Amino acid sequence: MRGERADALAAAGDGWIFTADLEPTLQNGPRGHAVVAYEQEEVDETGRDDHADAGAPGEPPGFASKQPGSGEEPGFGEQPGSGEEPGFGEEPGFGERPGSAAEQPGSGAPGLDRRQRIRRRLVIAVDALLFVVVLVLLYQRALPQASAALGFGSSNEPAPLFTLATLDGDSISLADLRGQVVLVNFWASWCPPCRVEMPGFERIYRERAQDGFVILGIATDVSAQPRIRAFLDEHDITYPTLLATPRVIRDYGGVNALPESYLIDREGRIRHKVIGFFAEPALRAAVNRMLEEQ
Repeated sequence: MRGERADALAAAGDGWIFTADLEPTLQNGPRGHAVVAYEQEEVDETGRDDHADAGAPGEPPGFASKQPGSGEEPGFGEQPGSGEEPGFGEEPGFGERPGSAAEQPGSGAPGLDRRQRIRRRLVIAVDALLFVVVLVLLYQRALPQASAALGFGSSNEPAPLFTLATLDGDSISLADLRGQVVLVNFWASWCPPCRVEMPGFERIYRERAQDGFVILGIATDVSAQPRIRAFLDEHDITYPTLLATPRVIRDYGGVNALPESYLIDREGRIRHKVIGFFAEPALRAAVNRMLEEQ
């Protein structure tokens, strides 16, 4: 043998006997059984073992420690080519399934279930519908005023004639006002837009009354005459105020909304109809233009 025999031998019953860095030799074991013993290899001056594949001290030859990714087979729990062992908690959690909708591309926002998506679409649809309704209402309210101010879209229908009583007990007939520009305005004392627009009407009336402009305010709440008088006195409304009758309301289309105004030219034709608030600048522009017509 090339070296001294190892001082320490580990015996495991009738099995194999292993020593570190020894060359195998056949010896007699207990009870006459043949066993393999190892003699220590001679080590060169650099301290490097002649066996290239020897493992760490205390390990059998060829049982070198293997690192993941070193070209050796992956150890227990390693994924081939992963370079590391899987971390704790990487398994799908409770209630999750691998490849669920939250993990699949194109399946919607993460964590957003079907009910939430439906609710969000309904909200968007309702918002869009409300936006369209607002646009339609603005169009219906703004277009007649723009038409009156700019002078397009005239209906030229004959204005229904009427004779109505005033608050003072007198009467006024629309037929007697032929040759003048007349604004017929249906209103009520409880109507907020009516109360807002009437002071502007009064200013225009005072400016152009001497030029042939007349306003007839027809109050539809005839049973509230004290309240009507109080409002007129509070805002110093001086143009004539008449009391509506069922017939005049019917002749003017039922007056389904308040305020409702009809601008009548010198020939007794309805030139413009405005439902809702009639802006002072639009009325002034229309009156000035119609008074200049011959």
